[in-house]
Amino acid sequence: MHNKNKMTSEDFSKLASSAIDSNLAAAGYCSSLVAKGKNSIAISCGRLSRVKGVEGTLIALTHYEYDEEGDKFIPLRIVTGRIGEEGLLPNTWYTLNEKGEFVEYRQFIENDSIALSKKIKKFFINFIR
Repeated sequence: MHNKNKMTSEDFSKLASSAIDSNLAAAGYCSSLVAKGKNSIAISCGRLSRVKGVEGTLIALTHYEYDEEGDKFIPLRIVTGRIGEEGLLPNTWYTLNEKGEFVEYRQFIENDSIALSKKIKKFFINFIR
């Protein structure tokens, strides 16, 4: 199957496609995108989202930072990569760390320096599976 295009803006959304040349996009908080088809693209604008894909998949996540008052997150930039380049491994979940760098999702959630409540951390650890 070719050209599967999917988009959602719901929080905690999950999108997956195994079609060749598929395009996945999500805008909701904590979204998950899986691109299993050749020549695919997975993009998320939502904070704390994650993506994974096969070799050659283009991925993009939005890096957020607190505003000057420190009371809300604002988008800073879009971070892009290609699975199979610069250490990005196929079939591995990725998110962005505080510096806006791709990191494996499991390491991000299990890192004790991340300011997440125990309840939210437990949710995310279960979310990995």
